[in-house]
Parts: sequence; structure tokens; C-alpha cells
Amino acid sequence: MEWFEIEEGDDDTRIIEKVKAGTADWQEVAREKVPYLKYLLSVDPGDPAITTMDPMARRASIFDGLRALLLEESRQQPLVVVVEDLHWVDEQTEAALAAVIDVIATVPVLLLLTARPGYTHTLGDRTYYTRLALRDLRPEESGALAEAVLQVSVLPERLRDLIVQKAEGNPFYIEEAMLALVETGVVARRNGTCTLTRPIEEIQVPDTLQAIILSRIDRLAAEAKQSLQLASVIGREFTVQLLQRIADIEAELQQVLGELKALELIYEKAYFPELAYMFKHARTHEVAYATLLRERRRTLHRGVGAAIEELYADRLPEHYETLAHHYYAGEAWEQALDYLVHSAQKAAAAYANRDALTYFDRALQTCGHLDDVPGERLLGIYASKAEVEFALGQWADGIASYHKLQEVARTTGNRAVEGQALGGAALGYFWHHQFDQAEATAQEALALAEELADDAARGGAIFVLGLLNAVRGNLAASQAQMSEAARISEATGQPFFEVLSNYIQALNYSWRGLYDQAHRVAATNVKAAERYRVAFPQLHARFAQAVVLGGHGQYGDAIAVAEELIALCQRMGDIVAQSRALNTLGWVYSELYNWERAREWNQHGLDLAVTVGDPEIIINAQINLADCAAGSGDRERACQELEELYRSLPKQHEWMKWRYAQHLMHSLGEALLAAGGADRALVLADECLALAEPTESRKNIVKGRRLRGQALLAQGKLAAAERELDVALAVAKEVVNPPQLWQTYAALGTLRQAQGQREEARQAYREALAVIDRVAAGLTDEQLRETFITSDHVQGIRQAAGQ
Repeated sequence: MEWFEIEEGDDDTRIIEKVKAGTADWQEVAREKVPYLKYLLSVDPGDPAITTMDPMARRASIFDGLRALLLEESRQQPLVVVVEDLHWVDEQTEAALAAVIDVIATVPVLLLLTARPGYTHTLGDRTYYTRLALRDLRPEESGALAEAVLQVSVLPERLRDLIVQKAEGNPFYIEEAMLALVETGVVARRNGTCTLTRPIEEIQVPDTLQAIILSRIDRLAAEAKQSLQLASVIGREFTVQLLQRIADIEAELQQVLGELKALELIYEKAYFPELAYMFKHARTHEVAYATLLRERRRTLHRGVGAAIEELYADRLPEHYETLAHHYYAGEAWEQALDYLVHSAQKAAAAYANRDALTYFDRALQTCGHLDDVPGERLLGIYASKAEVEFALGQWADGIASYHKLQEVARTTGNRAVEGQALGGAALGYFWHHQFDQAEATAQEALALAEELADDAARGGAIFVLGLLNAVRGNLAASQAQMSEAARISEATGQPFFEVLSNYIQALNYSWRGLYDQAHRVAATNVKAAERYRVAFPQLHARFAQAVVLGGHGQYGDAIAVAEELIALCQRMGDIVAQSRALNTLGWVYSELYNWERAREWNQHGLDLAVTVGDPEIIINAQINLADCAAGSGDRERACQELEELYRSLPKQHEWMKWRYAQHLMHSLGEALLAAGGADRALVLADECLALAEPTESRKNIVKGRRLRGQALLAQGKLAAAERELDVALAVAKEVVNPPQLWQTYAALGTLRQAQGQREEARQAYREALAVIDRVAAGLTDEQLRETFITSDHVQGIRQAAGQ
């Protein structure tokens, strides 16, 4: 069926009318996705913002539209969706299939996919998948197929044995071999029986499928053979109109095509709006194409390209990729370059980045065949190629492209682009964890931007310098740089840098325990990111919001934002932000002593982080999982895992090590203290504080001071322990992170007990319980609230408080 009864000849207005009519009965939430379906159909979506929005975000919404299409249409009638030859699928189609695959589990849709043996799909595994692997035919099945091809009841036994032996269970070989025997007159059919016209010893059946197909093509009449060859240049599928344009044969083309159809070399693919045929098998197409000499192929490919330009002049964007293929194969380098660049830009706009990269690479290869390529053309190719490589996480390749861009910019005297190239390379070095190169390149970019009075480039360079200071723990410098970068980026219309600068500012406040400021920046930034519709920054803005909410003790909101972020990442295909969000969700659940959920989410985050290969995300997830082990009572395992991570610290890259090392040192110290290792716990507390205090990481200052107090208490040094716990409590009250507050009150209660101050101890425990009760009252998830208030830790505090 054709969706909305859209036909090839419909103009844009007619298509829009048909989409409107076809979606009139859709539910309101589904109709919200209709503009994206119109965009997919290359007509006016009705919302100008869709055409200019971030490709990643737009693709996610297009996939939402496809899901809505399946859901709504399947409510009208059951659907069967067939996708053949999945082994040739392009990146965009495979991503679309992955996006809709879960829909079919709940609606009456049957999705049929076919692929050659050896192809491995990327759609994951589902309980509702059924895989049917076609095996080789058995000898009796091969014989039955041969009889069916000839439409006879029985084959001569020796012929049957010969075909079965040669075919080795390949059904296509059997078909082609039997048709070849008929065409050569070796087999005579009459009244449902067949006889051999010559002795079996004289019958020559080629050993390979390719040889059989080639022999069949060679026996064709000249005009039929020529038509088949010409069609093979167009592609496996071809329209009669296009073939007619490049064919130079005297016979009636329809008659020739009829003969090829009767010989089962081609078959009709479509009747409307124009007649189209398709080679019966990909191998037939390949063999026919191989019969043409190289120079003849080049000439024909150029002819096909010219014919497409003439026939489909009003719909050329739909044919960019085909035109790029034909002009490249035809070695018409100027036209090939034009259409390769058009194809790359089209793929990038659809967020089909791997396809875009392939076209950009081929475009640069094509430039090597031209004597003089305009500098502006090269600048455009290298700039776009670098952006695509960054989108794919191919940092080294992107850096190389930016340096080529810089080189061309210098050659052409385009200093503004030279500055952009430096800024791009600096950002690439940062993401590639090459900090020294990132800093040097960013400083070079900043100097050039100031010389040129280029505020946009200046904002980007300052942003990179701010990133470097943030991940190195130079928070005061980072905060100032990010504030400046955000201001400049907003003024110069650079939403990417504006949102990411504010994202780092929100995290910076959060790292320092300034949660009110962090919350204001994060909330404002999320709204800005949604308004700008810039996907990558939008994901990070939401991540910061989830972290800030969790640190502020707004756990229900933090969980909701993290879950929304995970869903958004899955829609957009981003696994880096998703792995961070999973870790954040696990951390929030661990704050509430829900170890089962915490372990589940952190393990998922770790698994995803390993596929990303990001060491910082991996070690954060591993620390969280060790915390889960400790919280669940498996102290031995926790100590073992944390000790291993601690020993790995000298080998870890400096990226955010200043931050996660504080967490690791406190967790290991706490676990060792519980096992009686007060001396080592004290050393680890000091190491934690040595990182926390210079960076003003106030939440971890509380942790470090509390651990010192607890370790000193275990050593019997009560006065020293009291001093440490007093400091910890004072900072905890300023930070207002609930777990640090109630855990510090609880530690103080333990100290008061050791001091023999029973009433003061109960009062400290009551203070801890008051914080806990406020958190519990704010949890709308009844199961989560129940596991929290019934946890061993909370029950222990309640008992100590005498309640």
C-alpha cells in the first residue's frame, strides 16, 4: 500500500492535502508528529523551525513520526511491512527500523525483513523476533525445484543427478541451469514430461552460477543483450523512460523488455506512475554489468546522469545520490563533485553521518582528479566533514579535517575561517583527551579572534579553555571563562556554545555544593536548549539538571529528569549522555538506599560506557557499583573493587580525576573503617580533603571531615573526632545535601554515645531522622519511599533516636 495514497506525480500541494486528509482521524498526540512526516516527504512541514533545527533532534522527531504512522494506521487495519535485502540497507533506513522495532510488539504489525546469509543486523534481540534461516536444499528438494521450473512431473534420472550435484543446494543455480537447458534445446518439454535431445555425456552445465548467467546473456539476440547491459548501468531497478533515453536500438524497446521478462532475467517492478523493471537477482545485474568494457561503462554512466538531470529536473534533490554515483563512475569529475557534495549535505541534514562522511571522502578523492578546485569549495567540504566526524566521535579524523581547513584558509587568505578551524581543532583535542594540544590551539584561536575582532570565534575559544579548567579542577577560572563564553555566545547567536557554557556553570556550582545557584542556571539552561532545539547541548543541559536536583535532595524530580533524558538519548541515538544519565539514576537510588535499583541502573550505565570506551564514565559507574556492594552488606567485595580502582588512579587520565577520586577515596575509607581499618581510613580522608578543599567541593569536604571524625573516634581520640565532626556538620548545613546532613548527624550521635552523653546522642539522631523524614515525605513513589524508610541504615538511626 502507499501511505495516504500519495502517487509519484503528485505535486507538493497535493501531497500536503493527502497527508492532512489521511491523518485527520489520528489522535492529537500523533498529529503533533505530522509536520515531521511532511518534512520526510520533502514538502513544506508547516513549521519553519523544522527545516533549520538540529539534524540529530529532527531525526529523532522524524522517527517519532514513523512510530506514530505505524500506530495510527495499524488501528485501522493490520499491517505487513516488508523490507528486502537488508544487507544493502543504508544507515538511515537501519536507524529508522531500530526506532520503530519496539512498536510492533504491541500493535497488529508484521515486519518482514530479508537478508543474505552472513548479514548481522543491529536491531538487538527481542522475544518477539522469529528468525528463519534458509538452508541449502536437500537433494530431493533440489530435484523437485528443477521439475517445478520446467513444469514437468519428473526429470530424467541422470539429468536430475547432474543438476543436484552441480547445484549443491543453491535454488538460484537450479533455476538458471534449467532455464539455460531449455534455451539451448537440450531439454524438450511436452505434455508435462521432458526428454533429453542429446546424450547426458554431451551436456555441458557450467560449474558456477556466474558462468550460467553469462552463457544465458551471451545467447541473447543483439538488441536484447544491449538493452540488458544498458539497464545494468542504470542499476538493479530501472525505468523504461530512462532506459529509452540512453538506448540506441532499432527494435521496439517494450518488445525487447518483454522478451527479457519471458526469459526471467527481469520482471516488472512498478506500473505507475511510470513503468519500471528490476533484475530478477542481484547476481544477474552484476554479471550483465561486467560484460561491458570499462570505457563503454564510463560513457553510459555519463549518459544516465545527463538523462536523469533532464527527466527529473524538477525533483533533482531526490536523485542527488544516484547522480553522484553515475557521474563518479563516468569520471565526469566536475559533475561528480557537485552531486557528491549535495549528497553529503543531504545525508548530514538527515543525521545519516556515516553516509555523509562517505560522500565527503569521495568528494575529496574527486578533487584530486580536477586541475583547479575553488578554495571556497574545499573550505566548505573540510568544514562540513569535520563536523560530521565530530558527530561520529571520530575526534582524530575531525582534528585532521580542521587542520586541512586551516591550511586551505591560510592559502586563500580567509583568516576568519582559519580562526574557526583553530577553534574546531581545539575542541577536538579536548574531546580526544589531548589537553596540552587543546590549550595551545585554543590560545592560538583566541589570539587570532581578538586580532580579527571576531566575537563568535572568541567565545568558542574561551569555551574550550573553560572546559579544560573544569575537567582539571580549576573551578574558579572555569566559572569565569564559562560565564564570559555564555555571554558572548548568546550575543553572537551561538546556541551550541551558549548552552554548553551554562551546562558547565551549573555543574560547577553543583560541584561546589552551591545548589541554589546551580538549580537556577540548570533550569534556565534546559529551557534555552529546548527553545534552540540543539540536540547535543540539550542532552547535556538535562544531564546537569538531573545531577543538580539529585544533589539538592529533590530526588523525585531528579529521577524524572534522568528517565526523560534516557528516553531522549534513545530517541536520538546518543549513548554517551545516556550512559551518564544511567549512572546518575543509579547514584540517586543509592542515596535513598535502594540498592537493587541502584545496582541495576549503574550496571546498565557501565555496560553502555564500556561500548563508548569513556574511562571517566566507566570508573564513575564502577565506584557507584562498589558503593552498592557496600550498602548491601558485601563489604569484602566493596573493599576489593575499590582498592583495585584506587590502585588504578595513577594510570587514569586527568579528565575529571580530581572529582571522582574524592568519591573513591571516601568510599574506600568508609569501607575500610567498617572493617576495622581506622588508620588507613584516616589517610584516605586526608587524601579526599586534599582534593576537595582546593576545589571548594563542599559536599566532599563534609565527607572527608566526617570520615576523619569517624576514624579518630575509632582510634579513641574523641576530642579530635568532635572537632572534625563539628566542621563537617557546619559545612553540611550550608550545603543542604540531605545524605551528608543526616549521616553527619548520625556520626555525631555515635560520638555522643562514646562520650557518655546519651541525651545529646538521641538528639543528634533525632536531627538525622528529621532530615530523613523530610526526604521521605517528598517521595511520591510509594515503593521507593518504603524501601528508604525501612532500610537498615534508616532503621538503625530510628532505633538510636528512641523512635
